[in-house]
Amino acid sequence: MTQVDFPFGDTGTFTKKQSKSYVFTLKQSTVANIAVRVINGNQPDDIACRLYKLDAKNDFSLEYYFGYQDKDSCTLQVGLGAGSYQLDVLPLTPDVSYTLTAKTVRGDGNDGFVQAKTLVINNPSSTLLDTNDYAD
Repeated sequence: MTQVDFPFGDTGTFTKKQSKSYVFTLKQSTVANIAVRVINGNQPDDIACRLYKLDAKNDFSLEYYFGYQDKDSCTLQVGLGAGSYQLDVLPLTPDVSYTLTAKTVRGDGNDGFVQAKTLVINNPSSTLLDTNDYAD
């Protein structure tokens, strides 16, 4: 596990299929874009990523984000509240190299728990998602 300051970046090579974990703390609400790309990927979906909000009281996370997996990459764009987070990067193919970038971006207002819109019971609604909208 590596402690980092947000925003951050990293490059490396996985040992077999051992995951890499990054822990960081946010002091204020932030829309984060996290992108992990496999270098010289062997097959589609070589990498997966997960983000958890860490709870100081217990080991149970109420906020859990799956990354959007595409060919040789995994992307998260989420609205995060202040607090501590753990990013897990999981190789699905052994011994691949990767690059990781985590930065602040602007969101569309529904990118995570802190920006989620309330659904009203028995009040149907619909909307359209934008192209490349991985988070909603």
